[in-house]
Amino acid sequence: METVISGRSRLLAVIGMGLFGLLAITKSFAGEETIFLKEGKQLYAQNCSRCHGDVENSAKAGRSMNRIRTALRTQPQHRPVSTLNDEQILLIAIALREGEE
Repeated sequence: METVISGRSRLLAVIGMGLFGLLAITKSFAGEETIFLKEGKQLYAQNCSRCHGDVENSAKAGRSMNRIRTALRTQPQHRPVSTLNDEQILLIAIALREGEE
């Protein structure tokens, strides 16, 4: 059986493989940056901003997906949001990369 992967999932998988130029990569896909960035900012606002402030001024700016995932899985204070999946964590990382520039 062949698995069909959408363009969005494929792009997120490529980005999630450890590439560090998240914004450069997403900017090369016309229109997609707005979607990823918007979703990442929404997820950050819902799950992170209460403790870490708004995404534009977050002390967590520039955090990688792996660093965020490790914090969510290992630090007890993150237990309420530890159920975020890899795609959601990646979108948050994209939003935090935007705040870094």
